[in-house]
Amino acid sequence: MSNDFCRFLSNGYRFKASGNDLTYAPCCWYRKELSVYAADFAEQKQKISKIKEWTEDCSTCKKIELSGVYGNRSPRQRSFYEIPDSELPDNVPAWIEFSIDDTCNAACVICGPWHSTTWQKQEVKFGVIPSVPLKRTAEHFLADINARFSLQRVRSVSFLGGEPFQSSIPLTVCRQLAHIHGSLAPVSVHFQTNGSVEPEPELLSLLQNCGKLRLNFSIDGVADRFEYLRYPLRWQRVQTVIPRLLSLAGPTVYYSVLATLNPLNCLYYDEVEQWTQQMFNGVQLQPVKPNRASGRLDLAYTPRALRLMVYQKFGKNHPVSRMFSNLEYKTGTEFMHWVNWLDGSRKLDWRTVFPDSVASLSKLL
Repeated sequence: MSNDFCRFLSNGYRFKASGNDLTYAPCCWYRKELSVYAADFAEQKQKISKIKEWTEDCSTCKKIELSGVYGNRSPRQRSFYEIPDSELPDNVPAWIEFSIDDTCNAACVICGPWHSTTWQKQEVKFGVIPSVPLKRTAEHFLADINARFSLQRVRSVSFLGGEPFQSSIPLTVCRQLAHIHGSLAPVSVHFQTNGSVEPEPELLSLLQNCGKLRLNFSIDGVADRFEYLRYPLRWQRVQTVIPRLLSLAGPTVYYSVLATLNPLNCLYYDEVEQWTQQMFNGVQLQPVKPNRASGRLDLAYTPRALRLMVYQKFGKNHPVSRMFSNLEYKTGTEFMHWVNWLDGSRKLDWRTVFPDSVASLSKLL
């Protein structure tokens, strides 16, 4: 039966394309990824489904839950909302997250070529790689998923990117689930989008009939701060597209904003909160959520002086302050060297975009 510690472990499937490999994890927070093509995949998947307590691979989720930054909706707790059926057999997909198409119109500072075709083109432009490497298509990966796993019991599906509204995968999967169930009425559908692309008409028509629709917008800053962090997107385009998506508003449609925080923008989270309240006034809006940037812009690089400014500005009980409360310190100059290299390549200047952070971050050089 489904796991009573975390149902993602038994019935959650996150599929991610990694080069020419297709990987599985029970959720996006779980540290270990398994190749779907590995000979021992079924054996390793069975071990994951039997986990009954916090493990090292679950440590990120544990930190989130202990911090209280997401209230009672930490990833583990959310698994019971996403997979309410306690009688599901182990290893039967009920919740699926697709991250198999890297087609994207942005080359975000916090991202890289592994999730964005625009980033891949940027690397060619900047001389990092000679050309964009050939790889399997998203359609190929989806065919492999359908050949190995049944979608018959799926009641919740999430689409990440790249930018999912630029991908053919959501429409194909939604058609498939509508065929299985007769419509999308029994299915909860979730999109993580940068807010700059409108879905095609057929997909919009299908989404109007799904059981629950969640549109989560990746907005890490407003105006010039958004354009810096989500380069080369334009804020005015977002201001045009999102109101059109608000036309879907209804009792089963939920909107939310996820702000990924890094040392550059952590002081400006309140601007995203204020903009969100204005833009989404009158619709079902979930609280703005902060998310930790990792990799080259890891939030852990935030120096002590800047963390103190965050505490003073937001107060100790604010979600951003709580995020810092159990966040380790990373030292070194890699973060600022990366930002300065990026600015030189893109003809940008982080100092003019994030002026309140200059004094603290310049000491890292």
